[in-house]
Amino acid sequence: MRIIRALYKIFLFIVLLEVVLAIHEYGHLREFQKKHVPIQEFSLGVGPVVYQNQMNSFIFSVRLIPLAAYVAAEDGEAYSKLSAWDKIIIYMAGIRNNILSAVIFVFFFQILGWKRDNLSSRELVKTIAITPVKIVARFFYLLFGCITFGFIKPPSWILVSTGKIHPPKLIREFMFFSLVLGLFNLAPISMLDGGQIAKTVIQSMGYGEYLAMIPQFVSSLVLMFLIIIANVCLDLRLFEFDLKQEKTL
Repeated sequence: MRIIRALYKIFLFIVLLEVVLAIHEYGHLREFQKKHVPIQEFSLGVGPVVYQNQMNSFIFSVRLIPLAAYVAAEDGEAYSKLSAWDKIIIYMAGIRNNILSAVIFVFFFQILGWKRDNLSSRELVKTIAITPVKIVARFFYLLFGCITFGFIKPPSWILVSTGKIHPPKLIREFMFFSLVLGLFNLAPISMLDGGQIAKTVIQSMGYGEYLAMIPQFVSSLVLMFLIIIANVCLDLRLFEFDLKQEKTL
């Protein structure tokens, strides 16, 4: 039974991760399409192909290793003609989708908490208004916490309220993964969307030649460093769960 439960938890984790990644990559896909950049493939997973289907303008694939997802766009004339702002919008689309999908659930539970008299009308307005500020602040605390090896820790006020509602575990983990993926991708590392945004800005300012001076492996090392420090030194909780006061949904 323990093995079955463990396998079930692993299965749910993989499905949840792929859903979050699919939402992220779909944002890129739609923006590429809006900018008329041809798409070669939209893939869930990496590695050998398990399933493929030719859609209207791209190939949809399911690959063997379900720990990633990607959109492969043609790096041709259509892409080269895009303005720096258009490219930034494309790279921001995945981050936008992840953060919005989590925030929609957060707002839902905040409103539900108000409907159940957990929050007054004034508290609801204040809670909704401060939520975006907390999410942005959380991102900067995450970066500074990593840089300082956990010396700078997020204060208690930065945890996002769910209206004194204790969401189901699966939804809670969806919100957590969505926000973590969205926020983490803002980091200016070339392997992440934030790095592509930084690269686009630097090139638009006429300093693109300096990018070639940065070895490719540096970004991989920085990314590994951030992940290790974030997990070892930081409290990555993004939601306020006072189980003594919250009511289970």
